[in-house]
Amino acid sequence: MNVNLWFFLSVAVIFGVLFIMFVIYLGHKKTMKQLEIEASKNKNENSQTGAEKP
Repeated sequence: MNVNLWFFLSVAVIFGVLFIMFVIYLGHKKTMKQLEIEASKNKNENSQTGAEKP
């Protein structure tokens, strides 16, 4: 019975860590997409006003 408990805890920790890594990845992906959209908007605004910086 003790072995089954350790097996369950090991599997639970592994899947828990994988789940947390996946959630962090999705959050990072969402943030990067928002930054890309913001940068694209800024680039379009700068090119329309002719104030592009090198």
